[in-house]
Amino acid sequence: MQTLGFIIIQLFSLIYMFSLFSYIQIFSRIEDTIILNINVLLILIINVYITYMFDSISKKNILENEVNLYKQQSEFQYKYYDNLEKKYQGSRKLAHDIRNHLYTIEELYKINDTNSAKEYTNDIHKMLNELNQRYYTSNKVLNIILNDKFDYIKEKDIDIICRIGDVDLSFIRDIDITTIFANLLDNAIEATLEIEKNAYIKLDINKFNELLVINISNSIINKPIYKNKKFKSTKENHNGLGIENIKKSLEKYDGTMMIDYKEDEFKVNIVIPI
Repeated sequence: MQTLGFIIIQLFSLIYMFSLFSYIQIFSRIEDTIILNINVLLILIINVYITYMFDSISKKNILENEVNLYKQQSEFQYKYYDNLEKKYQGSRKLAHDIRNHLYTIEELYKINDTNSAKEYTNDIHKMLNELNQRYYTSNKVLNIILNDKFDYIKEKDIDIICRIGDVDLSFIRDIDITTIFANLLDNAIEATLEIEKNAYIKLDINKFNELLVINISNSIINKPIYKNKKFKSTKENHNGLGIENIKKSLEKYDGTMMIDYKEDEFKVNIVIPI
């Protein structure tokens, strides 16, 4: 909208200046010519000022967007390391009590209470699994994002299938890793939360020849809102900026994004030259 408004103002100014030049040719009085020339000069000054203001606003918006992305990335990292600390403390407590747990299981087997012993053992396995931090990829930032998002997905009873090949993402800036993957997963989560059962998210990241290929698909119950060549978020006060931010990040690496959807599935395909 800002760009459109800027173009309209510039066009209006050009038309107005052209009209003034026409009047200058018509009027022969020096006083009229001076007044018209002053008007032309004022229009030029206003145009320069508007151009400067538009450029400043654009730079301010870009800077604010980048600050928000850095803030989002910092929040991911804080949550990740805070979670690591909690799991570390949990592992210390479990290690401290492990002898007692083993003794209890041993005594249960001695009195032939195998069912209770198996149940107790399963509880210990669950505790150990909860302490594990999943390793999805060698890229630290992406691993943080995936752990954060997948932990949330599991709480919501959404099936997640993640397949990541031997890919090197070091050529992509951390802030763009955050922009691309956090927004892709947020959009997928938003759609699947509307589904009561059989909701799923699939993420595939692989290298083919000299191309990095990212595919993400998720189940949907409602078709996405597509208006003015843009996808709109169903959330209140959200305007589908996630997709636009992904596109801006991809432009830095000559990447492309294709979106496809059918009645029950939404797919995003991203290709980035390596």
